[in-house]
Formats: sequence, structure tokens, C-alpha cells
Amino acid sequence: MENSILVTVFTATYNRANTLKNVYDSLCAQTLKAFEWIIVDDGSTDDTKKLVEQFIADDIIEIRYFYQDNNGKHIAMNKALDEARGEYFVNLDSDDIMKPEALDTFVKAWESIKEDERNNYMSVKARCFDPDTNELIGKPFDCHSYTTTILDAKYKEKINYEMWSMVRTDVRRMYKNPDIRGGKNGGGLRFYPEGIWQDKASRKYKTLFINEAIRGYARNTSTSLMGYGAKYDRYKENIHLWTHIVNDNFDYFFYDVKSFIKALVGVSMDGFFLNRGFSEILNSVNTWYKKLMVFILSPVGFLFYLKKR
Repeated sequence: MENSILVTVFTATYNRANTLKNVYDSLCAQTLKAFEWIIVDDGSTDDTKKLVEQFIADDIIEIRYFYQDNNGKHIAMNKALDEARGEYFVNLDSDDIMKPEALDTFVKAWESIKEDERNNYMSVKARCFDPDTNELIGKPFDCHSYTTTILDAKYKEKINYEMWSMVRTDVRRMYKNPDIRGGKNGGGLRFYPEGIWQDKASRKYKTLFINEAIRGYARNTSTSLMGYGAKYDRYKENIHLWTHIVNDNFDYFFYDVKSFIKALVGVSMDGFFLNRGFSEILNSVNTWYKKLMVFILSPVGFLFYLKKR
């Protein structure tokens, strides 16, 4: 069966036995059958393993299950990338659903790219919908599909809403997550922001964006400085995102000033949460003028810190 695997679908899960059945049902319903499902259990203490054993016993789809200590989704993803046998790689969260034609849509979109140009592409991105209301997330494109880079899409074209990707496995392996272990309670990370590797890879590779909405995604406001819940607890993860945006993407500043101001504020806000000294906060950005901007905006960051701590 290994030779017939075209797509590796990866799910990291932690105590989500109550939602994992929905993911399984979505995968069983796929019109494309040439896929494997890799589940990396990030230290669950519920009935996840027993449930997955039932899925495997059903013998409907190819499932490979791996267990790890609680080290975070980013470590689980690295494991899945090591194990993946598919030419393409899809990250499907443990509370996601998708339409039956989802994987088929991805593969057909990829095959629509001229064969001699595919080495210049890293991924196909599709739209999402709210599973509770069926409302489409984000505005539609002016055409059925188009090609751009992820950085241009995000900053120039303002496609900054949730989308879903199928990526080339070989490209994704070039940009593995940093090996920061420990999970939430062990001093590590729960996740490493996905946007970082995509931004870096998009300096070299293009992406095909398609209008189809094929993934059900429960919307939240977790990426907004103002949108966190009563207890803000993502500072260890988000500090990597803010410093990446400021240090690596600053050539896009004038296309989306608001996003960069938010990141500059985030550098100091999350620095305060991490108990960093002010000099350490300033030294986390890489040029004098960025340090000056962080310095000027640090009172705003401190106010957010006081509000959210």
C-alpha cells in the first residue's frame, strides 16, 4: 500500500478523543483514497489511543499512530515529516472537518500547474468555512485560482484570513520546526507558529491559491493582540512570531503598516511576559531603527502586558 500513498494527512492530538471521530469520519469519506493518516499523540491521558486502535481495526483507511511525551505540536509535526510517505503533506487539526472532495480538490489543483513549473511551487492553499454556519471565511478571489507568494498574498493583497494548505513534503522538510521541547507545563512550547516556515519558504517558492472552501474551521481571535481570552498564555509561542515578522519580513512594512506595528508592540509585550530585561527585548530585533521603534512603542506593549497578565 505504501506505493499508492499520494498524500500524508497529519493530525497532532492531545486529549481530543471527543473530537477525533469527526476527523476520522471526514477522512473515511474522502473521494481520494491514496492517502495515509499519521496521528501523533502528544501525551494524551484520555482514551485517544483506544479510540485510534478502533479506527485501525476498522481497516478503512491507512492509519499510523505514534505516541510522544507532551512536547508540543511542532515536535509532533517534525515526527510526522520524518515518517511521511506521501508526496504531499496536509495538516488536519484534531477538531477539523473537511468536505469529501477536499483531498481530491488539492491534488487536482496541483496537477493544474504546468509540470515543468511545479518545482517552483511549494503548496496549494484553499479557503475554509465555518462548520457551524457554513459561512465562508474571508473574501473570495476575483478569479477561480491564481499564483502568488505567501508573503505577497499576506501583505500586499491582504489575504490574511485562515486558509488550508497542501504542501510538498520535500519542501516542508527543508523548514522543520525548532526542537524546543517540554510542552506547556515543561517550559517548552505548545506549538511553533506555522506562518514562520511558510514566510521563509515563500522567498523561494510560489503558491497556488484556489477559491474552493473545503475545510471546516472554528473561527477564533487568537492571533489578535486585543482578542485573547481572559488569560493570555501564548507569549512563549507568539514571541517567535513577532520577532520573525520584525526581523525577516520588514521589507513589506509599507504594504501593511498595521501588522508591523502590532508585531513591534508584541515584541515588548511578550518580552515582559517572559521576564526579559529591556536590553534583551531590544536586542531581539536586528537593526537599530527596529530597536528604536520597539523602544518608542514599548509603553503600549507594557500597557497590554498589564492588561493581560
